Amino acid sequence: MAENEPLLDLVFATKQLGGNEELLKKMFGKFAEQYADSVQTVRDHVDEKNYDGAKRIIHGIKGVSGNLGLRALQHACRDAEHILLKPDDPTLDSHLAQCIDDFERLLYATLNEIQSYEPGESEEAEAPVVEDSRQAVDEAKSTLLKAIENFQFISPPELKELLGKLQSTSIDVAGLEKAINDLDYTLAKNLLNES
Repeated sequence: MAENEPLLDLVFATKQLGGNEELLKKMFGKFAEQYADSVQTVRDHVDEKNYDGAKRIIHGIKGVSGNLGLRALQHACRDAEHILLKPDDPTLDSHLAQCIDDFERLLYATLNEIQSYEPGESEEAEAPVVEDSRQAVDEAKSTLLKAIENFQFISPPELKELLGKLQSTSIDVAGLEKAINDLDYTLAKNLLNES
């Protein structure tokens, strides 16, 4: 039951993104942007008896909310989706109305929760040792370029280590880190290739 679940499982959500709290905040923002108006769309589909359309939207939200640790919303979506799988059930309208109301309430509560989320102040780790060897710099650039080109996740410790190896170069390391954290891979590639 959705009521017994937390709105946000922050430990799970943070682990899903390798501990990158800035990325988590960004993902929460994208979730809010994409799904803030979904309740009305679902209600419109239900009013038109387009249960497949409503189910598609709810299914998508269920998947994303599950990946982001939005537990109560994920369960509310699961419940609504389960009811929508039986469009010929004579009790559909009464059960569906309650499920959509629960979905709406939990979606807005979740949006309020994630929009107020601020990454915790993590302790600053010691700066990684900077290697001066050209080989270490070339390997770091190559690893970053491959990861960026393949849209691979780079864990925060790995990113810190790779950027540390680039400190002695002409690369704008702060700009590169910002581009990677902002998911601006075109800029990140350009910064790596300019050196």
